[in-house]
Amino acid sequence: MRTSKVFLKTLVLLCLGIFIIGCAATPKPIEPMDKIKVGLEEDDVRNIMDLPDFWLSSEDEKEEVWQYCRTKRFMPVNDVVVVWFLERKVTGVETYKNVGFGGCEMFFRTLKWENAPHRRKVR
Repeated sequence: MRTSKVFLKTLVLLCLGIFIIGCAATPKPIEPMDKIKVGLEEDDVRNIMDLPDFWLSSEDEKEEVWQYCRTKRFMPVNDVVVVWFLERKVTGVETYKNVGFGGCEMFFRTLKWENAPHRRKVR
């Protein structure tokens, strides 16, 4: 009887240790991010980065913003890549950290059009 309790405790601790190590592993960054440059076409970004995890289009559909998680793991902090578009061309690439336990997609920021790089430029 005592042996089965020790075995069960050992098994639980082993599983917990594997879980913690798996979650603490270094997130795999989106490597092609450095290939995304201002002026690049939307289709080219999609070919490099794949489909975004979240995207939003303006009412007139001239502006878009795409968000990508740098990792799909359940981490307490994740890096998010934001790609801004105007008339289907990249106007800027930014990153931010989101904080929260759960999938990265659960914690995307609500982005505002007035913060888009092409709107921040002095005209």
